[in-house]
Parts: sequence; structure tokens; C-alpha cells
Amino acid sequence: PVEVEGLSGADLFIRTDLFHEAGGFDERIFLYHEEDDLAARVQGRGRTLLLVPQARLLHYHARSSPARLSVQMEDALSLIYYFRKHGTRLEAALVRPVLLGRCLGRWIKHQARALAGRDPRGLAPVYRRLLPWALSGFPERTVAAGRQRRTDAAPATPAAPAATRGDRP
Repeated sequence: PVEVEGLSGADLFIRTDLFHEAGGFDERIFLYHEEDDLAARVQGRGRTLLLVPQARLLHYHARSSPARLSVQMEDALSLIYYFRKHGTRLEAALVRPVLLGRCLGRWIKHQARALAGRDPRGLAPVYRRLLPWALSGFPERTVAAGRQRRTDAAPATPAAPAATRGDRP
């Protein structure tokens, strides 16, 4: 095994007790970067992340996520939240301009592909709609059904289920 800074959630193995000790997945991250947040919290507890280079896994990156505007927005919002939570002040300040550059670059790339007839996932219109949102500073709003609003407050602890007649000691 080799020590690493981060891992992909596609092949993440963690002991249950450590997962719970670290607080599990942050419910304020709706899509993408959950494993980055978990890794930062595990490392913050003095633990190391290990990669086993001999292990083999075939992962079709981002193939299960539809090419929709809401998915791209969630990716950006999760990254902004991650750096606000774990990054330095400089990283937190730079994440939005970097994401804007990434969005602009992807729009140019997919627009060129669309003009050449080689945009099979149809991402050119997605990035064309994403660009104004990115230019307006990535305002947070509900972009997917059921997503929790991200705040700096800790997630609510679920209430214990009420006892029923069958639960008597």
C-alpha cells in the first residue's frame, strides 16, 4: 500500500467504525466530492489514506450521471462547499474563478465539438446554459429535487425512533 492524499469514491473501502467516527458522509454534499470531504476528515483525525496499486477496478468515470445542467451545478456547488469547509482562505477565494475558467474552457471545447458534429453527450447546450450562472458567481439555489441547502452549521442529528409496543425491554 502507498499513502495518498485522496481517493475515488468508486473504490473506497473504510472500516465501519472509522466511517462513523469521522461522521460519515456530509449530508450537505448532494452530488460529487463526498469522498474528498470524508478523506479530509479522516486525515484530520490523524489517519492515513492508503492505495493498493495491485488492486484493479474498471470505473467508467461520470457515466452514470446524466449530462444535465443540474448535475454540473451540483458539482460546482459541492466543490465550493468543500473548499469553504476544508481549504485555506486563499483556496476558498480562488475556487470560484477557477471553476469559471473550467466552465468557459468546457463550453469552448463542447461548442467546437458540436460544430464538428462530435458532441455525442450533447454537452454544448448544457455549458451554454451553465456559463451565465457561473458568471453570476455560482449563486446557490435548489438545482435538484430534495437537495439540502448548504450552510456552515452541522447537519441535524436524526431523532431516535419512538418506541412501539414491541420495543419493550
